[in-house]
Amino acid sequence: MNNTGFIGLNTTPTARHNKTNTIRIGTSNLDPYIHAYIGLQIANPLYVNIRQTAEISNINKKAKALYPGVDLKLRILRETRTQPEVSIGAQSAFGHKRMAGEFLALSKRYNDFDFTAGVGWGRFASAKHLKNPLKSLGKHFAKERSPYDEHPNTPEHWFTGEHIGLFGGIEYFTPIDGLSIKLDYGSDRYTAEKQLFNYDTPSPWSAGLSYSPSPWISAAIAIQGTDKIMSRIALQSSPEIW
Repeated sequence: MNNTGFIGLNTTPTARHNKTNTIRIGTSNLDPYIHAYIGLQIANPLYVNIRQTAEISNINKKAKALYPGVDLKLRILRETRTQPEVSIGAQSAFGHKRMAGEFLALSKRYNDFDFTAGVGWGRFASAKHLKNPLKSLGKHFAKERSPYDEHPNTPEHWFTGEHIGLFGGIEYFTPIDGLSIKLDYGSDRYTAEKQLFNYDTPSPWSAGLSYSPSPWISAAIAIQGTDKIMSRIALQSSPEIW
């Protein structure tokens, strides 16, 4: 998983999905947030993540704010020999706008390497790499969106905004069973955090290790830039084997 509960790299999602009926409980920490989530692969192409995000830089202190959300990921195309796996998703599809963003991700495996490239809206577009190409399709996509708005995020905000962001990365599955190396480049520039509490934005790149010593547990540690550390642990299983 990535830091918010999607199957992904360190800070970015991929197009990948779990086996159907997989249930996952996890938590992760990357300044200035701690995320806790329950993820459900409720159908072969559909993943639902129920997440609570707390604004907190020191786990010994109380959270300054909470940003709950329901995240969704839907597979559009399965990977074949000639085409990548393609998924669309929405972080805080329903929930607080602080963490809200949508994405389109493509993933392709080659031997022990899994490559991902994607485009994002909302929080995933704060890098402002390109103009939003969907604006030409209708007024809905031309709507402005703000990470400061306290009203909940709903479908009327999906894929809107002036810009889009580009992200990508690679995962290398090592000869050690369960151990992989993840590198990614994100498109989240922490716009709201910089404005509200002078947050020191880290570099967009990250590098980390992910390890699953057993099918029911996984953990990860990564650096974002040269000054932020991310950690994650999750438990997963399927009711079919209980």
